[in-house]
Amino acid sequence: MTLVLGTEFALYTVVNQCYAQANILSFNEIATHSTFADGIRNAMELVTGRQDSVSTLCAYTDDMSEVETPVREIIDGLGPDEELIIATDIFGGSVNNEFMKYLSQK
Repeated sequence: MTLVLGTEFALYTVVNQCYAQANILSFNEIATHSTFADGIRNAMELVTGRQDSVSTLCAYTDDMSEVETPVREIIDGLGPDEELIIATDIFGGSVNNEFMKYLSQK
């Protein structure tokens, strides 16, 4: 699992391209507070077209009052040979910290 800290999306793009060139199966998650993640994906797809390997986690919205369960479900859904690249909005924020718990496990 790769965790991109803060909004370092240039680094996120570089890492993603490296995995694509190496033919490693990777999944990409943009995880933020509120609906920022959906906005980032929307803007990205305006330029790149639809990206089926990119999903979003919009924490603390009407649909998601806590972040522990959805993060655990994302991590538990990974196969042994799958890579997850995560971009979060705030280093040290609750969304980032929840993913950090799993960094050494996968």
